Amino acid sequence: MSLGEGALQLFVESVRDYAVFMLDPKGYIATWNPGAERMKGWRADEIIGQHFSCFYPAEDIARGKPARELEVAAREGRLEDEGWRLRKDGSRFWADVVITAVRTREGDLIGFGKVTRDLTDRRQAEDERVAMVAREEGLRAREELLTIAAHELRTPIAALQLHADLVRRTSESQGGASERLAERVRRLQHSATRLSRLVDAVLRVATLEPSQIELDRRRLDLRELVERVLDEFADDIASAGCAVRLEPGSPAEVSGDCGLLEVLVANMLANALKYGARQPVALLVAAHGGRASITVSDHGMGIAADRQPALFERFKRVDSPRHYGGLGLGLWTVRAIAEAHGGSVRVTSEVGQGATFEVELPALEGVAAHAGVSP
Repeated sequence: MSLGEGALQLFVESVRDYAVFMLDPKGYIATWNPGAERMKGWRADEIIGQHFSCFYPAEDIARGKPARELEVAAREGRLEDEGWRLRKDGSRFWADVVITAVRTREGDLIGFGKVTRDLTDRRQAEDERVAMVAREEGLRAREELLTIAAHELRTPIAALQLHADLVRRTSESQGGASERLAERVRRLQHSATRLSRLVDAVLRVATLEPSQIELDRRRLDLRELVERVLDEFADDIASAGCAVRLEPGSPAEVSGDCGLLEVLVANMLANALKYGARQPVALLVAAHGGRASITVSDHGMGIAADRQPALFERFKRVDSPRHYGGLGLGLWTVRAIAEAHGGSVRVTSEVGQGATFEVELPALEGVAAHAGVSP
């Protein structure tokens, strides 16, 4: 069974995933298939007779791209190009275009065949892949820089702690240390200890997923732990002008890493002092339903709902009218430490109404005894 003479035309008219049409030698549209109507939006009676340059963005027309493509196709016999094209409604799509010169047996040019594919979805997927690779490379670069910086900070911090200890010992041995000097040395030691703990936490947490963080678990009273952090933050609280209150709550014990949980509370408190300066800050430690919780509430500027998911991402900072500084690691560290302990963190906030951050951890009574957990 042979195909009839009109089989090719029937085939072209049945194609709907490609725009297949003919141009005359000057680029005016001579035929139009259903695939072209579906892709570009024009009906045959609207577009036949129009110049094919109407599919190109203005910047391409200004550069003479349509005419140049016909020249190349006529000279080389074929041209393939990827670029932006226009639909009838003015929207753009990413197209793969093949223009083929059509000649008689004698070699006379009688027009061009044009086949267009819509590759917008593929282009978007490729753009997203490239953006994801760029983000991952940026994260790796920042992680490496952070790790190097943290390692480099260890030496001067150790020297700071040593000198603070020497000053304290010297003043005590001479027996003439004033209360003012003793207080300054105490603050210096507290600052050095806090900075050392923060650097250690960065090295342990910042480049790892929560499941990879090794914990030195101990039986911990969360309220006592929070009280220690508040004592260490006394100077920061005074500088921020905040009235900080630890609310009464139920006893809450967990199996956790003391150093990392102190960093968790410190980061939550530092966040409240930064964004809620000169406003009251409330902390609550409680246990309920086999879970222990630490809640920190401030009365700062609050966070819009659409920006809350990014709060706990590494190196992400929420935009605000005022520049607060920071690396975007504080709340990510909170999340990583909480999840490493089998817990979670969430935020409740409205713009202008402050924010409440709550960390939940498995209460000691609600979990099986851990190997190596000290009483």
